Amino acid sequence: MVIERLPNKDWIAVFFNPQNSGDYAVAAVKEEYLTEKTPLPSGIADELKKAANRPDFFEHTELKQMRLMEHDTVELIAEKDKYARFGAHKGMTGMVISERAIAGKWCVLFPQPVGICDFDINIDEDDLKLLSRTKL
Repeated sequence: MVIERLPNKDWIAVFFNPQNSGDYAVAAVKEEYLTEKTPLPSGIADELKKAANRPDFFEHTELKQMRLMEHDTVELIAEKDKYARFGAHKGMTGMVISERAIAGKWCVLFPQPVGICDFDINIDEDDLKLLSRTKL
């Protein structure tokens, strides 16, 4: 998504990570490498221009490579209070049930024994170990 022209006639382009909502990368792109697309609604363009004024905006120069996918079987490898208060503890096995991460977190379903309700919570990708990948 192109948001603004620079004095040297390059454009500021923002690229969004399709695997991780909220992740983006910013780069200067020469006009010759761009193709014309539908303009952004003015409200969205204005919001992006405001975001560009944040001090760390241009520090995002690459998209985070995500290791996991929907339907992966994972193990929780960290014991943290933010998971424990929902019933998730180190060593538990679950399944990723979201199509994409949100801010680096995956929604993981933890199946429970019969008679106890299964639960799902958002877990940081770095706190999960891939056990197996299901190809659908």
